[in-house]
Amino acid sequence: MGGSDSSDTSIATGSGSTAVSTTAEVPTSTGNSGDSDPDSTSTTGEMSSCAKLVWQGDFIGTPAELANYTEVTGVVRVRETDATDLQGMDCLERVGGFLEIRGNTALTALDGAERLKQVGTLLIVDNPVLVSIAGLQSLAIVDSRARIGDNPMLTNLHGLEGLTQTGENLEIAGNGALLDLQGLGSLATVGGTLLLSSNDSLLSCVGPSVLTSTGSVDVWSNAVLVDLDGLGSIVDLRFELRVTANPAITSLTGVSGASVHSDGRVEIKDNSSLPQCDAQAVSDAVTPLDFTGQIEVTGNQGTCP
Repeated sequence: MGGSDSSDTSIATGSGSTAVSTTAEVPTSTGNSGDSDPDSTSTTGEMSSCAKLVWQGDFIGTPAELANYTEVTGVVRVRETDATDLQGMDCLERVGGFLEIRGNTALTALDGAERLKQVGTLLIVDNPVLVSIAGLQSLAIVDSRARIGDNPMLTNLHGLEGLTQTGENLEIAGNGALLDLQGLGSLATVGGTLLLSSNDSLLSCVGPSVLTSTGSVDVWSNAVLVDLDGLGSIVDLRFELRVTANPAITSLTGVSGASVHSDGRVEIKDNSSLPQCDAQAVSDAVTPLDFTGQIEVTGNQGTCP
């Protein structure tokens, strides 16, 4: 009944836009099946239950301060803390605004976020010792933008296997140790731009094997990336294909099956190992006969066969 559902949910309201849950009172679970998930298991292997608590507004604080909350309607900022993981967020399933995990100098993993299913925006940036995002294993939907950037020790994207879509951009940038895109195997749609930039160890785009549609693909300044073969499932590029300043790239055939919309843009330039003739062939392949958009294919200095 509607009255029963309402009484099972406690709501904490923060003051202004920077509410912190340190003063919120956590009610005792009644044991009602609506208040807990009897099948849930904590990262320690013990069964855990969660009260149905909703934080109204924005939250800024440490992960432990979100204990027992299943939803935050606004923003969650875990910023410049001394946390090593996200333990304490074990009950959190939804963040209505953006989840910002930024500038945490001791953060090595995202363990503790295993129940998180949906966020408005995802920002995981500037965490100098982060090596694993495996704690995001249940995350399926990012309503708008996702950025994973400037995490110098992150080598892979395992933990995002459940992610099926982003409403806007997916930006993977400045992760100096990232080797490939493994972990994005369920990603089908990127609403905005798929951006891959300044990942100095990125060797391969292998990973997003079911990605068919994206607004744009923007690949620039990845020092050792040799091809785009891992993006071969993309067929629909609504706005732009941009591949610039990747000194080791020798082939773009991985995206030759995509189609840029007739009023879109193709920019392939300043890739010092890519033959100009190959760059032009891919440009021709992705643009339809009625293409009226912009094309710039120049400065690719590899030797044509």
